[in-house]
Amino acid sequence: MNTSIGCDAHRRYSLFAVLDTHTSSVVQTRVNHQPGAIKAFLADFTEGTSVALETVGNYYWIADEIEEAGCIPLLAMRPSWMRKQHQT
Repeated sequence: MNTSIGCDAHRRYSLFAVLDTHTSSVVQTRVNHQPGAIKAFLADFTEGTSVALETVGNYYWIADEIEEAGCIPLLAMRPSWMRKQHQT
C-alpha cells in the first residue's frame, strides 16, 4: 500500500491521518503520548514512509520516534514564523 501520513500533535496525544494513495481512503488514528506509542503505531508501515509533522511546541521527541520506526519525518513550519526568524 502506498501511503501518505500526516501527524497533528497535541499536548497529550497525536492524531495521525493515513492516506492510501491508490484508493484515496483516509484513516485517522489517535495515539496517546506514551513512550514508544508512536513508534509502535508507525512500525506497521513500510520503512521509508514519510510522515508530515508540524513543528510546534516540543515536537523533537515525536520526530525521534518517527525515525525509530523507520519512517522519515517531514517537518512543516508556518510561513509567518519563518519570516519572523529571518528578519534582519
